[in-house]
Amino acid sequence: MLVELGIQSVEILGDSMLVLKQIAGEYKCLNPSLAVYLVTARNLLTEFGEATWEYIPREENFAANELAQVASGIQMPGDCVQRIIKIGRKNLPSVLTRGMEIEVNSALITKDDWREPIMTYLQYPTLPSEKRVRIMATNYLMWNEDLVRKSKDEVLLRCLGKTEYMKVMGETHEGICGAHQGGRKMCWLIRRYGYFWPTMMKDCINYSKGCEACQRHGPIQQAPSVPMNPVVKPWPFRGWAMDLIGKIYPASSQQHCFIIVATDYFTKWVEAKPIKTTTSQEIITFIEEQIIQRFGIPESITTDRGSSFISKDMLDMAETFKFKLLQSTPYYAQANGQAESSNKVVINIIRKMLEKNPK
Repeated sequence: MLVELGIQSVEILGDSMLVLKQIAGEYKCLNPSLAVYLVTARNLLTEFGEATWEYIPREENFAANELAQVASGIQMPGDCVQRIIKIGRKNLPSVLTRGMEIEVNSALITKDDWREPIMTYLQYPTLPSEKRVRIMATNYLMWNEDLVRKSKDEVLLRCLGKTEYMKVMGETHEGICGAHQGGRKMCWLIRRYGYFWPTMMKDCINYSKGCEACQRHGPIQQAPSVPMNPVVKPWPFRGWAMDLIGKIYPASSQQHCFIIVATDYFTKWVEAKPIKTTTSQEIITFIEEQIIQRFGIPESITTDRGSSFISKDMLDMAETFKFKLLQSTPYYAQANGQAESSNKVVINIIRKMLEKNPK
């Protein structure tokens, strides 16, 4: 009505401090059904040149109180009515049933955000809250308007909502630095990057299971019918299995078409390096830089009987550094099973990463 009369300055008196604070933008509206009316009220206020609001006690707001009582249909006793109020009825359905197109800011409705109850309690600890929320809040704090979790190692982890953590999982799993890890590895990496949400492990496992590239290129599980009896070399970085992958076609942008892979028998640590040729000198350089200089001189290195591995230069190097150069049985790849297993893992990672970007 005031808008139709062309009023430019209006003063609003209210007996609800909560509603006035929500209109002023100091408090958030946590009720989705009331958020629509809050947005409608804010849109109406933009029609006035000047709008102010003031809190008055309920007992002093008799005019609005009596109008509300009459509109509700409650019969007021005669001695409770302080003055005669002329009423003109104009029936309209509610904003929701009228189908008004109102865009409600996501900041006003936070029903599905697991962080909101904790943030509300930390910001306004005097407001009523559930006991469960109060207990959970002991592990969290506010930092630059963000909710962070205190981890056991005293590292602060930024808490993410659903939209954010879906993006983080995508970048971790298949982003520019992602290697299509499994769910548990993804969860560990995300925590290491400094992020947290309550269902991390479950969401990461489901995400990795739903990856099309992982399903297409993943190995078929063939569990043995009898328990395995592995032979463990109880000395870290003293026994290595080495093999070559390739020739890979097409070659990379730097013309690398082979990969040399070495795996430690004890820790299963893998060292891999792309190379252009399979000469003995390339392999000797790899052993010196990737194994000896980083982990010390090994006791033994097991390879197949490729010409690059049994050349005179390789035998001379083994004699110089005093380690054993062992060769597996010819035409029997299982004899160097550790190297073949590592090759399979590396090949699967490369297939997943290069499927969309071959270079």
